[in-house]
Amino acid sequence: MKHHTSKLICTAGAVAAMLSLAASSAQAGHVYAGLIDSNGGGLGTGDALSFVVNTGTAGGAVVTGASQGVQAMTPVLVGAQSGLYLSSDISFTALAGTGRIWNGNGVTGTAYRAESLYAANAGAFITLLMTNVTGPTGGQFSFWDDEFSTVAPQVTFTIGGATGGNSTFNLTDRTLIIGNGTAPLLVNPNTGVPYSFADYAPTTNGLSAGFTWNDADGSGPSTTVTDPYGHLHGRSWTASVEGTYTVDYIIRDTSGQHGDSAPFTVTYSAVPEPASVVLIGSAIGLLALARRRRAA
Repeated sequence: MKHHTSKLICTAGAVAAMLSLAASSAQAGHVYAGLIDSNGGGLGTGDALSFVVNTGTAGGAVVTGASQGVQAMTPVLVGAQSGLYLSSDISFTALAGTGRIWNGNGVTGTAYRAESLYAANAGAFITLLMTNVTGPTGGQFSFWDDEFSTVAPQVTFTIGGATGGNSTFNLTDRTLIIGNGTAPLLVNPNTGVPYSFADYAPTTNGLSAGFTWNDADGSGPSTTVTDPYGHLHGRSWTASVEGTYTVDYIIRDTSGQHGDSAPFTVTYSAVPEPASVVLIGSAIGLLALARRRRAA
């Protein structure tokens, strides 16, 4: 009896280890793009970009892709991504340089984003470059951005073949309105309705001092950005065949104030079913086997 009990305890330990791995194999959430003091003179112009810890005692510390674990890519059964393996756990976010960023739809929004000590300089426009994609030969790794299309990816890398599309996407949100930090968006006196994002233009509507914009007229972000902040949702990555993929992400400031970040390498695992389910199934199988042996 003692012999069987010890085997069961050992098996239970293995099960616990598997369940722990299933729970921690991937880190979901936000990864913040900001600055590191690369020239030794304090944060500012000329410092390099990096993914950093945003708050706490470790604030400003560099974050690497390895800290995110292996990102599980699970099968999609319906919609435009049907038949592909999907990952959407990581949200790349550019830190806010001021506390005056409106968090809403321009009509009902009343909250402001907190200023970060580690944000890029005002006027910086932060983009993310995807490069050095590896994976099973012939497999396709794609980036999807709901801001532009929900029916086709914005870029597709064919492993061992040609790369299609543009491999750079924005982190700074060019549509955000920067307010004065205290007042809600003004009401249009002609309609009685608060102004929307589309109403904010440099020479119209008589807006009060203190309001500005990232890309008021839609002509492009590079010359009109006032804050590097960006928190864009609806982004995901897919793979066409089962296997392990890696991608290097590099943060780039198109205004030229900050140097590129070091590569941020993320590993993705496309599996026939969620990795955690497979591990839990294996764990249950081990427990069942241990019980059968004990009964025998």
